[in-house]
Amino acid sequence: MDTTASSSTVEDVLSAIRSLGTEQRVSLALRRSDELRIAAAADPRPAAVARCLADLSRTDDDVVALAAIHAIGAVDDPLADAVLDELVREGSEPFAAHAAWSLAARRPHMATVAPLLALCTAGGFPSMLAERTLIEWTRTDAAVLGEVAHAASAAGEGHTRTRLVALYGTLAEAVDRHSVRPGRPSGATPHGLVVIQPCVHARIDSTGSTLGTGDSGGVASLLRSLGPALASQPGIIEVISVMRANGSELLDEYLAPGHRVRRLRVGPDGPLPSKEAWQYRVEVERQLLALGESLADRPHHADRGANRLLR
Repeated sequence: MDTTASSSTVEDVLSAIRSLGTEQRVSLALRRSDELRIAAAADPRPAAVARCLADLSRTDDDVVALAAIHAIGAVDDPLADAVLDELVREGSEPFAAHAAWSLAARRPHMATVAPLLALCTAGGFPSMLAERTLIEWTRTDAAVLGEVAHAASAAGEGHTRTRLVALYGTLAEAVDRHSVRPGRPSGATPHGLVVIQPCVHARIDSTGSTLGTGDSGGVASLLRSLGPALASQPGIIEVISVMRANGSELLDEYLAPGHRVRRLRVGPDGPLPSKEAWQYRVEVERQLLALGESLADRPHHADRGANRLLR
């Protein structure tokens, strides 16, 4: 082993911890957190790093604790699974949600499926993160799907059973989608790109009467102007702004030449605050995939700037 390289890597972990602990700005603390995760994954002493991060995950500094939770998820050591499992079981937020998030990048740990399911049935943002982890695990280990089926059959009638049955369907669909690659339709392909601008909470109509309203009003104004501007560029044949249908709004509406809005039927009629929308992530993804499949005979480009607003 190259001891110089090893010493350098260890120092990277220690330096990242020190920088994170003294950083006062949240934006830079997030960057330091990512640096800690990368350094922890590269350290040649995973057991020692896992012990250090396990201690940090219990510190009184919430920012440091959350960073340690994500960093330990990148460490190849059994202690990492044990720490994350315990945090999910305890259910204390925001730590349980971040532990569920961190587990998504790890190998399936069957002992943690049950506490993840408990998190799933609780609703809200933590539920979405637990569901996302179970989807990733099911794609690599079919036994996870069996655990969900068993939990659903053992649950009494009510919300928990309904939620678990729906989750089983979601996981089974994710497995099918992961294992089958749809073919590209034959035939003539129109020249040019289709640009998709997704922002679920924006509201846009042909009159402009909804601009500036709701918790994404400013973004709606931006997309309303950006759509026709992009559509006028050489090589772009259409721009589709994707958002959620509100009440009786049309599902498809042309706003300007080359620019239309596609509205998704997601959640209840009427306004849906963004903090309550996380439970519909899978349905939003399903409808976005359906839109993509309908455009399979045309080159398309997802607007990454707008897409970040979904996260």
